[in-house]
This record gives sequence, C-alpha cells and structure tokens, in this order.
Amino acid sequence: MDDLVIDIITTILSVVIGGLIAIYTSNLVNRKMLKKEHTLDLLKKVKELLSEWSYDVLEDSVEFTQCSSIDKYKGYHLSLSLRALINIFETNPSILMNFKVEFTEIRNKDIQVQILASKNKESLLVLSEKYGTKDPMIMLEKEDVNQILEEQISKNTEIFEGTWALIAKIDKHIAEKIL
Repeated sequence: MDDLVIDIITTILSVVIGGLIAIYTSNLVNRKMLKKEHTLDLLKKVKELLSEWSYDVLEDSVEFTQCSSIDKYKGYHLSLSLRALINIFETNPSILMNFKVEFTEIRNKDIQVQILASKNKESLLVLSEKYGTKDPMIMLEKEDVNQILEEQISKNTEIFEGTWALIAKIDKHIAEKIL
C-alpha cells in the first residue's frame, strides 16, 4: 500500500513538474518568436520608409523643372518618411544598432544637401535677376544654373544610393539572422 501511494505521488509530481517545464519552455519559445516578429516588422517598416525617402530625394532633384516660377522653388523639403525614420531610430536603438552608422552617414549627407539647397536657392534667385527671367525652363539653358543644380543632384544621388545600400544590408540581416 505504501508503495502504491509513493507511486501515485511520484506520478503526480512527475506530471506537474513535466507540465511546468512544458509551460516554461513554451513561454520561452513564444517570447523569442514575438521578439523576432517584432524585429522583422520594425525592419520592414524601416525598409519601406527608406524607400519612400529615397524617392522623395529624387523628387527634390527635379523640383526646379516643375516650378512655374523661380520664386516658388523650395530647393529642399524634409521628407515625412525621413522624419519617421529619425523617430524610429531614436526609439529603437537596440534593435537598429547594426544600421545606425549607415543611417547617420546618410542623414549627415542630407543635412549637407539642406545647407547646399539653401545657398543654391539664393544663387538661383540672383541668377534669375541677372538673366531677367523667373522661368526655370529658360534658366536651365544657362550653364551656371546647370552647374548649381548638377551639384545638388549629385548629392541627392549619393543619398539615394546610400538608402538603397542600407535597404540591401537590412535584407541581408533579415535573411541571415531572423528568418
């Protein structure tokens, strides 16, 4: 009888301990899966915003030709995608630390473009007075105007290429570390 009670107690304890181990490992696996899922979702969002930002940069490159008058030329605008990226990188530093250096480099180039665009706008306004026209299409016929715009387009192209290089790095990270 004592052996039967001991066997029953042992069986009950084994089942309880086995159940607790199963629950613990299940929770551990679920936490890891949730972390991977969160990281993957965040990286997908970063890739989407980088892509949008790269096309915003390209639009800035052709904005001059789309203006009806040189007075309406903005020269540069801070992309909503870039604003969102800045917030994401600031609020998720541990997840995005592998990409922070590249993002900072691209962002610094963007700041340089902002400064350059401001100077270029002033130069273009002076040139519009020199040539007696506010029409961007007529101004494009002038070599000094083209030189100013080509420099800015070159810097924008660097940003565009940098964003796509970062997207490729994120894709590689996803393939090697997450999936």
